Amino acid sequence: DNLRFKHIKHLLAASGKFIPTDPTLHLSAFLGNYVSSKKTKYLMVANGDHDKLSQIARWVDDGKLQTFVDSVYDLADYKAAFKRLDATGKRGRIVMKVANT
Repeated sequence: DNLRFKHIKHLLAASGKFIPTDPTLHLSAFLGNYVSSKKTKYLMVANGDHDKLSQIARWVDDGKLQTFVDSVYDLADYKAAFKRLDATGKRGRIVMKVANT
């Protein structure tokens, strides 16, 4: 059940940027960036910056930075999570739990 970009493209704002979680799966888009006016952005985090991540955590703890979560799903319920992603009326992020912590 691979979800293709064309199935979720309507969810992206006109000025929004698509950031794939695995750029190697989108090699054609990566190479197409050189000739296309529509750019796909790529994000890779090899090592997190401890100080910056700690500051963000403090902002959340202090209430200076708020997150909005619409719903939380177990990884096994990924189909329901993607249905919610496509639904109207949601507010906030849809979170999929990868592991119990």
